[in-house]
Amino acid sequence: AVLGLGGLGHLAIQIARAEGHEVIAITQRASKQRSALELGASEVLVLDGDVGAQLAALGGVDVLLGPSNDLAATSRALAGLRPEGTLVAMGLPSHAPTELSLDPRRMMGRGLSVIGGKQGPREDLSDLLAHAAEGRVTPIVETYPLTQAARAMQRLAEQRVRFRAVLMHGA
Repeated sequence: AVLGLGGLGHLAIQIARAEGHEVIAITQRASKQRSALELGASEVLVLDGDVGAQLAALGGVDVLLGPSNDLAATSRALAGLRPEGTLVAMGLPSHAPTELSLDPRRMMGRGLSVIGGKQGPREDLSDLLAHAAEGRVTPIVETYPLTQAARAMQRLAEQRVRFRAVLMHGA
């Protein structure tokens, strides 16, 4: 599952799908449902309550990618991991809480793992570039000249950027 359909999440869905995985996209906005499916999600879960309970009701997931900056939602999503499941923490908090909340009893009792996302070996980068060359992974960006950096930041703060905002030098 991929929690959050933003700048990292939209790429995570495509990469996971290109690697042959079934992907559940998790979003807070019903308006992103169609985009998630177009990006390759097998299923889209629009949050309407406890994300962990919603994931568990679907049968749970083995791996939860957490690119969201909403660490409260990421913490709640842990309940949707299957036994021996792994959360890959990738998002940095933009608001409180600024730490993941982990229940050691749940973690140990179910054998859950939490790891931090990091850059992998060169082979992973080669695979990613091959997927991109084949058109299986394509970043969706909004471009702005440097003179409109404030506008890009405003749209980002308002959560109106469609996936990624890129500042272009000399544009």
